[in-house]
Amino acid sequence: MESADGHSPSNWRQVIADTLRRQHRLMIVLEGDDDWGRALATELSQASDNSVWLSDSAPELANVPAKGRTDQWLGRETHWLVVDCFSGFDPDAIGALSGTLVAGGVLLFIVPKLAEWSNFNDPYCKKLLSWPDEQLTTSDLYLSRVSALFQKKYQQQSVINIRQADMKIDTDKTFISELSAELYRLKKYSANRKTLTTADQQSAISIIKALQKKTSSLMLTADRGRGKSSAMGISAASYLAEGKSVLVTGPRTVAADEVFFHAEQELAKIAPDLESNLKFIAPDLLLQEKPKADLLLVDEAAAIPLPMLLQMLAHWPSIVFASTTHGYEGSGRGFSLKFSALAASSSAGWQTLEMFAPIRWGEGDPTEQFISQLLLMDAEPSSLNFPAKKQLADKCAVEINAISAEALVNDEKLLQQTYGLLVQAHYQTQPSDLRLMLGNPKITILLARATEYDHLVVGVLLAIEEGGFPVLLAQDIWLGKRRPRGHLLAQSLAAHAGYKDAPLQKGLRVSRIAVLPQFQQHNVGSQLLQKLKVQADGYDWLGTSFAASAALVDFWHKNLYQAIRMGISKDAASGHHSLQMLLPLSAAACEMTQCLSCYFNRQLPELIAKGDVELDTDLQNKLIKLSNASINDSDKNLLALDWLNLISFSRGYRSFELSRLSIALLLDHKFRKGSLSQQQLNSISNNLQVPKVGKKSWLKQLRKTISAEVEHELESELVVLWKSVS
Repeated sequence: MESADGHSPSNWRQVIADTLRRQHRLMIVLEGDDDWGRALATELSQASDNSVWLSDSAPELANVPAKGRTDQWLGRETHWLVVDCFSGFDPDAIGALSGTLVAGGVLLFIVPKLAEWSNFNDPYCKKLLSWPDEQLTTSDLYLSRVSALFQKKYQQQSVINIRQADMKIDTDKTFISELSAELYRLKKYSANRKTLTTADQQSAISIIKALQKKTSSLMLTADRGRGKSSAMGISAASYLAEGKSVLVTGPRTVAADEVFFHAEQELAKIAPDLESNLKFIAPDLLLQEKPKADLLLVDEAAAIPLPMLLQMLAHWPSIVFASTTHGYEGSGRGFSLKFSALAASSSAGWQTLEMFAPIRWGEGDPTEQFISQLLLMDAEPSSLNFPAKKQLADKCAVEINAISAEALVNDEKLLQQTYGLLVQAHYQTQPSDLRLMLGNPKITILLARATEYDHLVVGVLLAIEEGGFPVLLAQDIWLGKRRPRGHLLAQSLAAHAGYKDAPLQKGLRVSRIAVLPQFQQHNVGSQLLQKLKVQADGYDWLGTSFAASAALVDFWHKNLYQAIRMGISKDAASGHHSLQMLLPLSAAACEMTQCLSCYFNRQLPELIAKGDVELDTDLQNKLIKLSNASINDSDKNLLALDWLNLISFSRGYRSFELSRLSIALLLDHKFRKGSLSQQQLNSISNNLQVPKVGKKSWLKQLRKTISAEVEHELESELVVLWKSVS
């Protein structure tokens, strides 16, 4: 029921009373112009002396998390959160901070008129788009879904909605004054509330305390606000009180603050004279130093590379791996399925426990339900009881078709299945990935649906258009002078692999491919790739960049993709080196792929020998076998790509690590020609070791030396390029 005074529902006092009685959080929506909404939000938020704002125009005393750093608030508790949607609708930030709101807390949205929201030029949208796009030329499908969900939320009468267009001057002041008074009362309750231990928490604490007796480990999963951190902190205190050592690790120190807080509180109760020596140590340092610990607590485990977690499991006797089931940190659901399968096979006494009862707010909190639906944090793949993998027919009947983002927005069930499968398969998925999938018009979406099983989604492929740059911008990308938004693979082929003309070509990069576990090994992934190839008319190549493993290399190679580059640094999320592979479609792309593949095959043994890449035995053997990579006499000839690398290095644009092989081949080439003596060769070669100190001056001198050697060797077609690069 709506009020005639520009707000709904008319029984807004009852909404607040219910919020208090049920220990929920209150949601308020201010719908109108940006200045009006911000002014009213500022007035209402005075009920709290510690409000948090996601806004470019927050009040002076408000807490404003740095953009892209809202992860630092994970594990904290807040009482007031204002989301200014005129500053951009950031799903990751909303997902992270809404989970910090405690019972009695207020989540306030400042939004445009719902009917106009999908046409609003959202500042966040620029992050989703690739060069040269600056804004959408059509309505924003993601915001269209968001506004529809807000409208649906109004009908549930569990939110206070204030509309600028309907406000009346003679009554709005009274209403706002009365609302402010009620919000102040809500704040007092929120600040003074007492958190009670739930049965789930008691179970978790009991299991963690018993780990030391069994020498076993635990996977602890829960949605946000279920008390994982407090359970770990309380358990840690009992270990410390018995004189045992406890270590905490995780991707972010600040996210573990709550573990330390609860450990200190509990220790003060059970051993008041004992000083806490609970320590945090970063995952990489932990594995490097391997300090002794009776208990290791791993917070936000889904954000740590799997290989590192398995190393921890092999070294420490008792470990708790904590992860969020549906949340900002990545999908704990997909993570726990994958990690638990590996851990159970390699660790005796492996246990799992999922916590369900919330402690920061009461059961059935409407705000949690709304945010979960809004950001699809609870997305799950098809839930039909499919036969076991081995019982499925070898040629499992699937239908593969492209689907538009608009069709997904109009079919919530299909969207849930599609996104849920991506979340399950890629446990680093974040809420912003949904916005990217629905909001970037250059993304192609392919679905594989099981024809014999209600056409449920069993496979998903996302591919994004890349390349097509003008000549001058392409050269600047090759030199590292420019890094336009997006175009990950097209730019990397030039800036890292060294192929100058790569950005000129147009391609489709497969950014995600996922198949339901029961349908894996049944050719579904390959069928998705084949469908993409059929639809790739007008493109030069299809490509991929992924965390390399022997199994994945096998899959892509089977589909005729060729390895063309390996990243030197390990991917922070996976702990593996990234590998780039191409399937050429045009003559120009065939020439590029052959050139890059030849260079990579020759470079691979050098990367391994120099320790630039650390590969497991299976992956190393697989790549060597596929590339037939061995340095022989013919391989020592300088390729066209080597000359491009040398020009770029000499002019100061290319790193030494990416140029080292080409430099060595240049010196060998000049020695065999007789233009370098053995003494000169030895002198320069001895200087190719990166010094521990003085690297900057060493690199400057080396560039000068190589520049002099290159200039006299260039053939006519490269002289023009040499002179144009400055």
